[in-house]
Amino acid sequence: MDALKNFERALKINPTAHRLKYKADSLIELRRSSEAKYFYFAAGFGQNAYIKSQLSKI
Repeated sequence: MDALKNFERALKINPTAHRLKYKADSLIELRRSSEAKYFYFAAGFGQNAYIKSQLSKI
């Protein structure tokens, strides 16, 4: 959970697409796919193939 907290802090300071993606990737690792999907779309990674690939890891 430490990595996720760090991403949340970084997003508060400067929300960038890369930081949103990294947070989504962390959520995938924690098996929180619905939250991860939200952050992928917020980051502009709305390409279905990428999201499906990440979600298939669960």
